Amino acid sequence: MLKDKIKEDLKNALKQRNAVDIGTFKMLWAAIINKEIELNKKTEGLSDEETLSVIRSEAKKRQDSIDAYLKGGRPELADNEKKEQELLKTYLPADLSNEEIGKIIQEAITESEKKDFGAIMKIVMVKTKGRADGQRVSAKVKEALGE
Repeated sequence: MLKDKIKEDLKNALKQRNAVDIGTFKMLWAAIINKEIELNKKTEGLSDEETLSVIRSEAKKRQDSIDAYLKGGRPELADNEKKEQELLKTYLPADLSNEEIGKIIQEAITESEKKDFGAIMKIVMVKTKGRADGQRVSAKVKEALGE
């Protein structure tokens, strides 16, 4: 399971005394435990899909922090957040390319009876779950529908 790999990587980071990795893994481990408590899954633990959702959420938080630090003129803090984000991204599946997203959108348009934005987005997000950013998909759907 993915959770076991994260725990093992945390142990390795502790042995190597890598401060950035230790901090990142501890933060991620705390987020996973909090999600287990939230979903009442403390005994059976999170599934890999739920764990990936937590990792995506934490990576997105890092991106928000990077943007805020750069806007505030603190590039040294942004660099630390980038390192954490890169470490988190090693656990995530590769993102879909724009061409792949476009193909999925065209399939959704042809199979959908309604040609409105909401109906298409619902179909596309199910097909791209976890492999594409929602904002990117939204922009592509609007482009395809001519909105």
